[in-house]
Amino acid sequence: MKTMFRSSAGTKGYITKEEVMQHTLATLEAYPALDAEELMEHARKTWIEDLNCGMDPPAGYRLTEDQFVQNMWVMVNQPSFKERTSKMTEKVMQQLDKAKKGYVTKDEYLRMTRKLVSEEHLKRIFDALDETKQGKVTRESMEKMYIHYFTDTEDEEHPFNLIRGPLVD
Repeated sequence: MKTMFRSSAGTKGYITKEEVMQHTLATLEAYPALDAEELMEHARKTWIEDLNCGMDPPAGYRLTEDQFVQNMWVMVNQPSFKERTSKMTEKVMQQLDKAKKGYVTKDEYLRMTRKLVSEEHLKRIFDALDETKQGKVTRESMEKMYIHYFTDTEDEEHPFNLIRGPLVD
């Protein structure tokens, strides 16, 4: 988890609400089809309910690395986080699965997500998410990825590690 935190915080040792919101704005730039108001509200709730365990800290509050790591373990077990994640997964699937097939092909996945990371990296992520190895990622696979995004695994090819890097010191 510290690696993931450091990718957001750099060497300063903390992140702020403003940085979380800036990251959300960058996501909106990459995915203009997403509902901006809804995504910003999701980011706000993530900052309060998940990253800060239900507390809305004052402006300028700095979430430290140790707090972040501790709070992530609490967050992945919160019913509200799972519920919001399920709703966001449904919205992402609606954007990716235009034909309403119930799954996303590698081409559809690459077309929508290549704005954020390299195509080679995205192919590895897709292949890891494709649990049946049939060239399809279902909503269930994608939701599982989002819910467990913050959990640790030693498998370097696991989709969570491909997306955010291994959770190591």
